[in-house]
Amino acid sequence: HNGVLLTACGNVQLRVGDSSVSVLESLFMVVEPVRVLDVSLVLAPPGRLAVGVHAFPFSFTLGSFPPTTPMYETFHGQNTQIVYAIDAEVVRPILRGGSLSTGMCEFLVETKPDEDDVADAAASETMAFEITEERQDLGPAPGLLASEGFLIRGSFDKTSWFLEEAITGRLVVERSAAPLRAIEIELCRIEGCSTSEGQVVSETSPVQFTQIVDGDCPRGVEIPIHVVIPRLFACPSVQAPTFSVAFMLRVLCVFE
Repeated sequence: HNGVLLTACGNVQLRVGDSSVSVLESLFMVVEPVRVLDVSLVLAPPGRLAVGVHAFPFSFTLGSFPPTTPMYETFHGQNTQIVYAIDAEVVRPILRGGSLSTGMCEFLVETKPDEDDVADAAASETMAFEITEERQDLGPAPGLLASEGFLIRGSFDKTSWFLEEAITGRLVVERSAAPLRAIEIELCRIEGCSTSEGQVVSETSPVQFTQIVDGDCPRGVEIPIHVVIPRLFACPSVQAPTFSVAFMLRVLCVFE
């Protein structure tokens, strides 16, 4: 063989969402991927491998490429994919059957929050919300909801969360003319990217729904909110020169 090589790479793969632009525009829009990791190692020099199993230990520093860019966490979004993968290859001449490769094997990257992130999370304050019939589109046949209305109050404990934390808060149904069927907390991602033409495109899509009320609930009773953040489908908020990832919460109330 001509050597045993190891390659580790990381890329931010971007695409323009179908709902953000027309079909014709999507054909001409080009979004360049962003390289964030590029490592190559020689695990063994050219030679011959005896029959059997061989182990080649390796290690490398997990740093961004180029060094001026931050290290992004693994993220699988709808239009944004931050993926890290590793590949081992036994290089052989074509006349001897060609090279043997493991193929790209994904590995997950987690980063530690810096001092600014910790300070921002500690300083984030409680966010209160109020849902009434006056601020909602009740559809073509709202019935009692339009005439007698409803009032739902609540709050989230803060606005900045670490991924290992649960999103917590509380909610109270003060009054409702129609019985409730369910209340859900929707976690949404907002993905933005810049095309090679300089156009900035963003799209909002749901990540997960967490049901906190099933059926009609008593009025005036405090209902706890507890939402576990999905690790692979969420990441720390990112504001990069060519792309961005942010998250928001929605409270969805379904009436009978």
